[in-house]
Amino acid sequence: MRHHGPISGIAAHGRLVATAGYDNRLILWDGASHLPLACGSHDHLVNQVCFSPDGSRLASASSDRTVRVWDVPLLRLLVVIGHHGDDVEMAAFSPDGTRLATCSRDRCVRISGVDGAPVAIMRGHDDDVISVAWSADGRQVFSSSDDGTVRRWDGASGRQLGSYKLDGAQTDALAVTPQGGVLFGDDTGHLVAVRDGAQTKIRAHAAGIKRLIMDGRRGLLASLSYDRSMAIWAIGKDGMPAEVGRTEFPAVVWPRSGAFLDRRRIATGTFGSGYAVYDIGKGAWRLDGVAAYSSFNAVCASGDSLYAIGDAGVLYRDGRPVAELGSLCNFILSGGGRILAGGQLGRVFDAVTGEVLHQHRSPINCGAIFRRNGVELAAFGTYTGEVVILDLSASPPACVTTIAIHDNAVKGIAADAESLFSVSASAEACYTSIMSFRVTRRIMRAHEKIINGCVAVEGGFASVSRDLHLQLWRGDQAVAIRSPHRHSIKCLCADPSGRIIATGSYGGTIFVFDAGSGRWLHGARPTSAGISAIAYSTKREAFVASSYDGSLYHLPLSGIRRGPGIAFPLADEEFSTGQGASFRVRPLRGGSMDMREAPGKASAGVPASC
Repeated sequence: MRHHGPISGIAAHGRLVATAGYDNRLILWDGASHLPLACGSHDHLVNQVCFSPDGSRLASASSDRTVRVWDVPLLRLLVVIGHHGDDVEMAAFSPDGTRLATCSRDRCVRISGVDGAPVAIMRGHDDDVISVAWSADGRQVFSSSDDGTVRRWDGASGRQLGSYKLDGAQTDALAVTPQGGVLFGDDTGHLVAVRDGAQTKIRAHAAGIKRLIMDGRRGLLASLSYDRSMAIWAIGKDGMPAEVGRTEFPAVVWPRSGAFLDRRRIATGTFGSGYAVYDIGKGAWRLDGVAAYSSFNAVCASGDSLYAIGDAGVLYRDGRPVAELGSLCNFILSGGGRILAGGQLGRVFDAVTGEVLHQHRSPINCGAIFRRNGVELAAFGTYTGEVVILDLSASPPACVTTIAIHDNAVKGIAADAESLFSVSASAEACYTSIMSFRVTRRIMRAHEKIINGCVAVEGGFASVSRDLHLQLWRGDQAVAIRSPHRHSIKCLCADPSGRIIATGSYGGTIFVFDAGSGRWLHGARPTSAGISAIAYSTKREAFVASSYDGSLYHLPLSGIRRGPGIAFPLADEEFSTGQGASFRVRPLRGGSMDMREAPGKASAGVPASC
């Protein structure tokens, strides 16, 4: 029993530890032996978990839009709460254990009884709500949102009592002190303390604070940041934090979640099979039991070979491991005669040799190759909104400039002859001149929700989003095309003509769009684990999709062009092309799969078991 995807949430009660994972699982652990005790599951990513005050129940918040309540320690499902209309990011029990506060990307905060009965709904946030917390007396609820505010609500009626603005910054992180003070961490790295309505800013980190965790009984706070560090704070009687310790994260730690085990130890999520533990007194990390798992976050074609890389930082060429970078990698590119990769450590690697070509202050999400005055360059999008430009003709590649473009993580970047086109987690899209490296156009609400990726296509660019739309861009004008996907669209890729566009989702579906005819051509679900990236292989004349299940899936272009078009609506697990045809998958050498036209139902994938 282990996780097979990143651990996004963690909670602790007594000797028990609970973890939430992107493998759709929650696992209950014995904190003393670090051994798993029980496992539960959702239909999509599990974002966070929390214990009831007496430890008898566990609540899990998921991207399947539900909160599930489980008994402890058997993890028998007691209640499914499905009131939200989008991903549920967090759930929190009230101090008396009788209610649950939940927050969602539907921009709402809700309060329910532990039996699932609705109590109150709080509307007012203008963007995704990421964190929620109760006051110590259970009378108030606090929420933080990507709209740049922290709001205070009446815990019984749901009436808004107050709001704090972050001066243009955003926050994922929120904590309430036993004295009733509010602390939040913003995406510029500041820790903000609110006392009697006044805000005090403390420069805590060099990049955004992703999570705050509070040990109210001991007056301790920990801040986890994308600058790859965790700071420990003592909360004074006046509610102000004072730093008492700091540590750098090992490469395997994901600063999205953490929990105090006791006054000396903190458990954190990882990109491995189990959680990590930091001993505050010894200043040492315990990583035993955190094993790597097989997953791919990115794929690229270079010459006759296919390269793929994932959470374990192991580079695969044509299905065989050829290098270990020791860091989770989000992207892989072919350029300058090198294979370039990078991710959570903020480093750009020569993936084959392991040489570090550049170090940024925050993780790197994506990249694109382009030319400027005949010189080959690379652009890399970062979690802090900057785009880093490297000159690939230099030996070693040299940093040309770093451009501050977005106010949130860059989720995708693409290039044509004139512009870089970048998209961000705040649903913003920007054009940046390749000649001047200055932003020439900014579209604030380019999609309705988070934009996950973009690509250059014939005559412009295309982007995909959590709003389930593909958009085709010509300047600042876009045509929005409803997709057949039912889960957030993670990635896309165009063929060399720029007309045929393949899109992949977190639900494991792949759909292909013909921009020339305006039709969806082909659809399949080769896996239930989610499609992480798509590349085009000229040698194979096929799209190649990487998955979080550690496989590659091939979709030949010849089969796509024969497709008569997707019919709407689509039945669960079956992707009709309008004439009864669908697709199945068969294994290929090197861990790949080949999708070819066949009669019958599409493969639904085999769910991972506990």
